[in-house]
Amino acid sequence: MRILTFIKKLKKEKDTSLQVNLLKLADLQLVPAIFNLIDFNYSIIDVDGNYISQNNSTKHTISQDFLKAQEIDEVTWSDCQKVMQSQEKSIKEEFFRGRQYLSIKQPLIQNNMCIGIMVVSIDITERKLAEEREKQALIQAAEAKVKAEAETELRQAVMILTGSIVHDLKTPIASLSMKASTIQTYWPVLIDAYHKAKAAQLPIEGDDWELSSKMDLFEKISESFEATLKQMQNFINATLKTLGKAMRGKLAQEDLTLCSIWHCIVSTLNYYPFAEGEHTLVKWEQHYNFNFMGNEVLLVRVLLNLLNNALYQIRENKRGNITLSTEEGDKINHLRFRDTAGGAVPEVVNRLFEGYHTTKESGTGVGLAFCKLTMQSFGGDINCHGVQGNYIEFVLSFPKPAN
Repeated sequence: MRILTFIKKLKKEKDTSLQVNLLKLADLQLVPAIFNLIDFNYSIIDVDGNYISQNNSTKHTISQDFLKAQEIDEVTWSDCQKVMQSQEKSIKEEFFRGRQYLSIKQPLIQNNMCIGIMVVSIDITERKLAEEREKQALIQAAEAKVKAEAETELRQAVMILTGSIVHDLKTPIASLSMKASTIQTYWPVLIDAYHKAKAAQLPIEGDDWELSSKMDLFEKISESFEATLKQMQNFINATLKTLGKAMRGKLAQEDLTLCSIWHCIVSTLNYYPFAEGEHTLVKWEQHYNFNFMGNEVLLVRVLLNLLNNALYQIRENKRGNITLSTEEGDKINHLRFRDTAGGAVPEVVNRLFEGYHTTKESGTGVGLAFCKLTMQSFGGDINCHGVQGNYIEFVLSFPKPAN
């Protein structure tokens, strides 16, 4: 109701200058309200360091209201000045009062001149601490591996670590789900306000053509957010349910369901957050569809892991594409996953499924070990071969269902 009343009021007023209307929009605090819903810090600062607008999360973070930016943190303000001088967006991790944040700084340009900066940040301290705990857990598990039989110890360490991480995700996922419901309730009101403001020919901050061209995406974003959270919740529930039995080497037959490889691949390609143009790098040769006994949610996570690794290598080597193909066997069906980013040396290929072994600077080595254990829990397997300088191929094996 506040939005509709505001728009009707603007229609009656004669002064429709950009400055006046933007100030009124700032007073209404539509944008800060949106960022409050998703726990992001948001602020607008002019070139002199004055806070023009900030949401409640920012006020809580800095514990003070509308001070000069340089009075709050000289290092952060110095970085803001560099961004305004270069007129180029900055994305980086920063420390503020003992907490770690991922910050996006966007210079605000008018008539080819920077008039201020928009700063959006999110607290990533807990995520960083979780990553450190994960690394410490991996180190401890690696040390314990020396004292016991390697394969059994590896299986337990990976599954326990995965279960711990998945369990810890339940609380933030539930919190995000509640916020997604709130956004889904109020988002249509904001979209309606935009359309009415545009119809009334009111000035709109930003590139109007770009906003208009993306309205379909904006209108569907809350539904997409809700669907993603639901899929994550399903993965968490399925993982926690099967981890204990998978640790023993193989799930019981009653724990497996009849799954379609076609549906698993479709879900993977629909769910993966491709960067612009990346989806064209993936070719799926749909020669043969088969069913298998397993868990669809877990297999999708396996395929997502393979897809993510392949795209990482393609980005790093600036070459290659991905091909998925299926083939029928007498007793076992196969899914082949190949990327032509350059392959790997034999020493690396031979150790890919060992836990804690990785070629990525920030990797943990857990991903492919989890893929191995998951496929074995279905009664199948995953193996790898390749040609250095050319390609690497993963072959997933699925026993044919008894019926």
